[in-house]
Amino acid sequence: MTFFIGAGCSVSAGVPSGAEIARNQACILAQQYGLGKFGASGDAEKAVDALVNSKAIGRDVAGKPKFDWGKVYDAIFGDVLTAPDDARGVFKTIIRDNNPKINWAHLALGELAAQNWISTTISTNFDLLALEGYARAGVIPVVSDGLESLDRIDSNPEYPQLLQINGSVHTYRLRNRPDELEELRHDDAAVSCFRNLYQSSRAFVVVGYAGREPPIMDLLINAARAYPDKHVFWCLYSQNPADLSEKARKFLSGNPNARLLIGQNADLFFLELCKQLGVGSPLMFRDPVGLLMRGVELMARPDEAKLLDITQEIDALKKRLENLRSCEAEQAKKAPFQEKSRAGAREARLRGDLDESERALESAGDSEPDDELLNRVDSLIAAGKSSANSDKLLNALTIIQRRLQSGNTPDPESEYKIRLRRAKINFELGKRAANLDKLQECINELRDLLRDDHSKFIMSEKLQCQLLLGNALSELGGREKDTESLHEATYVLRGMIDEFGPEIPDAFRANASVAMGRNLAELGRREKGAESFEAAIEVYERALTNDIRGRAPLDWAGIQFNLGTALWQLGERDSGRDRLEQAVAAYGLALEEWTRERVPLDWAKTQNNLGNALQSLGQRDSGTERLEQAVAAYGLALEEWTRERVPLDWAKTQTNLGTALATLGERENSTDRLEQAVVAYSAALEECTRERVPLDWATTQNNLGNALAILGQRDGGTERLEQAVAAYRAALEEWTRERVPLDWAKTQTNLGTALQTLGERESGTERLEQAVAAYRAALEEWTRDRVPLDWAATQNNLGTALLNLGQRDGGTERLEQAVAAYRAALEERTRDRVPYRWAQTRENMSLALEALFRKTGKEENHTEALRAVQDALEVYREAGAEYDIGTSERLLAWLQGGSSG
Repeated sequence: MTFFIGAGCSVSAGVPSGAEIARNQACILAQQYGLGKFGASGDAEKAVDALVNSKAIGRDVAGKPKFDWGKVYDAIFGDVLTAPDDARGVFKTIIRDNNPKINWAHLALGELAAQNWISTTISTNFDLLALEGYARAGVIPVVSDGLESLDRIDSNPEYPQLLQINGSVHTYRLRNRPDELEELRHDDAAVSCFRNLYQSSRAFVVVGYAGREPPIMDLLINAARAYPDKHVFWCLYSQNPADLSEKARKFLSGNPNARLLIGQNADLFFLELCKQLGVGSPLMFRDPVGLLMRGVELMARPDEAKLLDITQEIDALKKRLENLRSCEAEQAKKAPFQEKSRAGAREARLRGDLDESERALESAGDSEPDDELLNRVDSLIAAGKSSANSDKLLNALTIIQRRLQSGNTPDPESEYKIRLRRAKINFELGKRAANLDKLQECINELRDLLRDDHSKFIMSEKLQCQLLLGNALSELGGREKDTESLHEATYVLRGMIDEFGPEIPDAFRANASVAMGRNLAELGRREKGAESFEAAIEVYERALTNDIRGRAPLDWAGIQFNLGTALWQLGERDSGRDRLEQAVAAYGLALEEWTRERVPLDWAKTQNNLGNALQSLGQRDSGTERLEQAVAAYGLALEEWTRERVPLDWAKTQTNLGTALATLGERENSTDRLEQAVVAYSAALEECTRERVPLDWATTQNNLGNALAILGQRDGGTERLEQAVAAYRAALEEWTRERVPLDWAKTQTNLGTALQTLGERESGTERLEQAVAAYRAALEEWTRDRVPLDWAATQNNLGTALLNLGQRDGGTERLEQAVAAYRAALEERTRDRVPYRWAQTRENMSLALEALFRKTGKEENHTEALRAVQDALEVYREAGAEYDIGTSERLLAWLQGGSSG
């Protein structure tokens, strides 16, 4: 791998960031120019104002909230401190005054090089921390100092190499002046160096660099253009993706395998990276004596008698180290077993081997310090949340239970933190469990914690507690028939925001707003009116008015995403298009910050939901453009939501894709799209199993039934229809009326449709009577007030079943009922709102009216039948719906033949 490190890698070592340097230098320079009294820690914004007004800074440095400190940094060293000695003096002073210490990031960098994970490190920093990290790992790298050494870099080095691209503090001559860096763009050696390094690297990792030097970024962009599939990870120190330069964004956007990670503490990043690679802690921590002994073994022992003193010194050092090793072994024998177990567990955890860590701690008892226990539990919770099974979560719960039940009672603050972890674990277990016991345990624990007086503890702990309680109540309420828990969740979350007011951090405010909005949307899903949905939308829109995008763009995108979801759900409820169009717009805004490079999984989630909104619009349009867009959005989502990575999300998107394909297939002559839909649903069911996610399994069974039913309607046989009936009945085993009344009604409607088609192909009326019963059952929950378009669809289908029964008996009662059902459907299925569905119902009603005409001889029924099918044909032709055009033209010809006859 090749690593490219910037200033963010040195912040924890005590080296100020570029923004801090810019602030301090602005104050110093303004005072030196006699523009006011500032000092090194004065009002930096006023100092920059003074420098700009005096023309000392002649370039644009505007940003948010007022200045872009990266631009200020560039201006100071590009316009003011242009002499090499000036810049060298500044950086020498910074190093001297701050006296940076070697941090974990640079020690890990050296260890990765020692274990051959890193071949080349490029540093833009003027400190020597990277070199020191290499040296402390026993690695002496090839060092290239400054831009002039680029032609000496080997793309496949035999030994680790370090390129200090701006030079180092010892020989520092400023190399990031625009005029000097500009030459790099056309320097063959520089272009070749970067391209060859990029090509030969298995992965290119950037840590703590914002990409503020355009010529250097141009070299990277050039290399990335030549090799566009390279795996790239850009770890930005700042929490704000906007702090990444435009050039850096261009570099990332051209590579589908590039990932942007924001807010990356360099020490934490390298800690987690070493865990993932199984590297563990640096050798100087694991075996400091061994590291020294390895150095001694590499010393040359002279044989000449005159150099005996040197030989004896080497031997004496070796003996002292051997004695240290012996003492170390003796100490290890004498060390308490629990202490050795904990040390072994910590080293295993640093290697990323949590199972080995837990085995090492099995015999450590309950004497583990609270901070170590919390760190251990947090690691297990993080691993458990991303695991398909619950073993690690249960292991973490056992650890906590053992500690709390022991006689070793922690202090009140530690007990609070440990119990909060127990609530988190029970919440995660509760989300996976079929019963509600774990969720209730979580809620009871959190209520107890909030009831006690913990005002002396830090605010973030209480905020975590309140937010988790709101989420747990929402989860519980989502699985209960009544809405008491949902209302309590709303009360808790709103109280959390009101209690802390403007003091609440942006992340907590955003998470609370999202949780409250989701909760209100779930209430809206269960209620007849739109009040709760409107309240959810208001919560999201209010959260978006706090200029959160500038401070926390990813949180802003999360709120936009959830706003889009609430608008989509409300749009599904009403008959218009406005809410759905607004949902598409909200998802589009979310994707401006939730980019594929920054947050690939959130990007995929948004693409999936965008597909849902587009699909809803497409179902109401007579054309297919929106449906094609939905299929494209689902396809993009599946590029990141892969089966290996997120199996359940992959399955969900396969289900959604299947639905869009089925809707398209319904409008085409060919059955290709319908067959593709069946394949998508069947794939989804491989991961979306009944045992794992029963309600999602039922959703997919229902949708599979839909595609099979349409295929069955077209092929003339009964096999596909029987498969559809079986799929619907399977769905109803989990989608019960008590549990999910609206979904139960939907499946009853679909079951009725499949039974009706089977009944049309049989001589008896049993299947048709079953279809009528299924439709009428559905209408008990799918009421006009609650879901007007679904109510209309069911009325339409009921009309068709009654029509079939009416055609088989001698009377007109069933036919009259069929016409009444169609007329009811058309009260909501209007041509303006849903032209395609309006046309279908008009076409169906023409058949019932013609059947009445042929039994009663009433000419007005025949006239209305002709007009109805002509209306339908007009819409189908506008939409280019070939299959429907063909059936309508044949129906019209048949009706006209009936008139003449």
